[in-house]
Formats: sequence, C-alpha cells, structure tokens
Amino acid sequence: MGSPLSDDSDGLVIDLAIFNMTGTLINNGSVSTIQTKAITFVGGSINSIINNGTLAADSNTLDIDGAGNLIRFENTGTMSASTIATVNVSLRSELTTFINSGTISALDQTIFLDGGTITTLNNSGTISSSGDTIDNFSGTLTTLLNSNTISSNGGVAVSNNNGATMGLINNSGTILSETAEGISNWDSTITTLTNSGTIQSDNADAIYNRGGTINTLTNTGTISATNILYRDINNTTGSIGTLINSQGGNDALTYSGVLPNAYYIVINSKSDYGKVEFSETLSRMTFDIHTSSTLIANTTYADVVDGLQIDDITATSGTYNSSTGDTYEWSLNNTSDNLWSLLIGDCEGNCGEVSYPSTAATQVSVNNVANSMNAQFSSFAMTTNFANLNTYDCGLFDKNNGCFSVGGRYTDVNGNNNSDSDSTACGHGWWL
Repeated sequence: MGSPLSDDSDGLVIDLAIFNMTGTLINNGSVSTIQTKAITFVGGSINSIINNGTLAADSNTLDIDGAGNLIRFENTGTMSASTIATVNVSLRSELTTFINSGTISALDQTIFLDGGTITTLNNSGTISSSGDTIDNFSGTLTTLLNSNTISSNGGVAVSNNNGATMGLINNSGTILSETAEGISNWDSTITTLTNSGTIQSDNADAIYNRGGTINTLTNTGTISATNILYRDINNTTGSIGTLINSQGGNDALTYSGVLPNAYYIVINSKSDYGKVEFSETLSRMTFDIHTSSTLIANTTYADVVDGLQIDDITATSGTYNSSTGDTYEWSLNNTSDNLWSLLIGDCEGNCGEVSYPSTAATQVSVNNVANSMNAQFSSFAMTTNFANLNTYDCGLFDKNNGCFSVGGRYTDVNGNNNSDSDSTACGHGWWL
C-alpha cells in the first residue's frame, strides 16, 4: 500500500480475517482511523506485516485477537494510538517476532499483552507513552531486547503484572520513567533481567519487585532512582535469586527489601568494582565474587557492602577460583557501622606471571645467535683481547638460572695516517 487509506467514521480500516495471507503485507503509505483498529484480524495465521509508513488509530492500532497468530511484524516507520494500545495482543493470540526500529507511541499501554503472547520483541527504535509503555498483563513476553529507548512520562516503562511472565529482559539501551518505575514486576515472574545500559526512574524506584520473582538480575550498567527518596532496586515482599553487580564508584547500587539469595560482586579493576547499599532489609544472603572479575592479590576493595550486619551474610570469607586457574582467598571486613570492605589475599597459580621459554628453546636461540655472530667474532680475533672479553661473563643469574653474554671491543691501529686498521666489537648479557 503506497497511498493513504483512512476511515473517519466506523473505524477498522483493514480486516485481515478474510485473508489467508502466506506472503507479506507492506505499508509504505498511511493507514489510519480516528476510531479503533487500523489493522486487525481474529483467528487464523498471518505470515508477515511490514510498516515503513504510518499506522494510526484511536486505539488498538494493530489488533491481534481471537487466537490469531501473526508470525512477524516489523515497524520502521511511525505507529500511534491517540488513547491506548498501539499494538494489542489478546488472550490466546500470539505475535511471534516483533521488530521495531521506528517510532511507536500511545497515550497509555503502547504495547499491551492482554493475556496474549509475544515471543520476541526487539527494539532498536523508540517506544513511548504517557502511561504504562510496555504492559504485560497476564501474558507472556518471552524475550525483550532493547538497544535504544523505552520510556514513559506518566507511568511505568516496562510493567509485568497480574501473574504475567517475562523470560529475558536484555537492556543495552535506556528504560526510563519520569514519574513511576522503570521496571515493575508485580505478582509476576521475570526469569532473567540483564542490564548493560540504563534503567532509571526520576520519581520512583528504578526496579520494583512486589510479590514477584526475578531469578537472576545482572547489572553491568546503571540502575538509578534519581530521587533520593527511592531505591535503585526495591524488592518488597518479592524474591530475587541472584544479584550480580558491577555498579559502584560514586554511584553505588541502592537496594531495599528482601535480600537476594546470593549477591556477586564484579571487580573490573582496583578502582572499578561493584558497591551496594542495603536498607530495610530482610532475610540473609550469600556473598561471593563473580567469575568475570579480575583480581589483584593483596588488595583491599573498600566499601563493597553497606548496611548489613554480620548475621545478614551467611559467610564472610571464602575462596575465589579464576577462569585461568588462579586461586585467591578473600574475606569481608566490617570497618564501621556495617560498612564492609573486601580483602583479597595471596594468589596461588600462574597469577599473571610472564611465561619463560623452555631450556630447549633457549638453547636453540643461543645457537642461532652464536652462528650468526661467528663471522663477526672471527674479525675481532686480531684486535680483541680474550681476557677482556671474559669480563662480560654473567655475574648475576635470573631465578631460572639462565644467562648468556657476548662481548667485543673497538680497536684503532695507527690512527694518524692512511694505513689505519680498525675493528669493532661489543658486549652484552641477557638473563632468562
């Protein structure tokens, strides 16, 4: 479709229920209605829809209902709903692959799963609303990938509620709410939440988990509640299995509520490592060092945990085994007022030492050097004193008991006339 297709009275511009479409419907123009449902279908299976133009309606701009199954929907253009639900997936209906590199907006519930299923939602564009932007209400969102922006200026940016399920949220972009939570998980389940970008709320908790479950939460980016009255993570009566964190510096992660079952600090360098400030905590947790960390032996990492008493931590010492086979003993030291520093002891193993060549390899190198310099030594024989050359013998050996040296001298015979004869040699030692 390349020209405007609109309806200003009854709504429902394109009803795909009458199609058994195995190909692809492409919109390069404008499909709009001031009522509801620019594109809809009830039941059946549709292969693919691509919007490169404009889709607009009052609500339910793209409506998948009545056990309908849209295999692929891709938006590179502009989609909008003047009230609610730019994309609506109802109970027993499914959108298998949803790719957005364009702009999708609504007054509220821009992407609304009303008991329906989206298998993969991959956003590299912008999805926004003045209410709840992605609202998974009793539905299933198996994979949410965000590399650009999901935002709300009046509600929750990503809401998972009423027994809903999200399998994976992987955010490398920005999830932002100006007034409510960045991510809210209410009586629902998020299997894996991975953040390498920014999850932020300006006037609420950045991540709010009430009565819900988050199995694994990994933060290598920034989780931020910019209003100091709120927390980066609020786990109120919820459950977080494993929390992995590298956020630190002057912006330590703030956390309130039920402690995670296990907390893993990520250490990138002596000055770049995770810090967390706990408040209003319940239960106990295990502390450990994540396997992606890079440790320095005999180093103290200050203020890694704040706000916990010794009874809140199951163990304050342990052993860290790196992926390269190095072993470090670690311990937590309560410095003052429940502020803990992490002490790393000696390293056992390779520990980053330089590997030295084998004896056989060293002998081959020595022989090659000797052969290549043989001609030069021969020319030195007339003008070089053997005893003086001997002074270049090694007087110091490395820990591997290896050394070799070569020596020489410069001689100028009868330097005042044209019958000069001279030769050059040098000396140096190498330790192995």
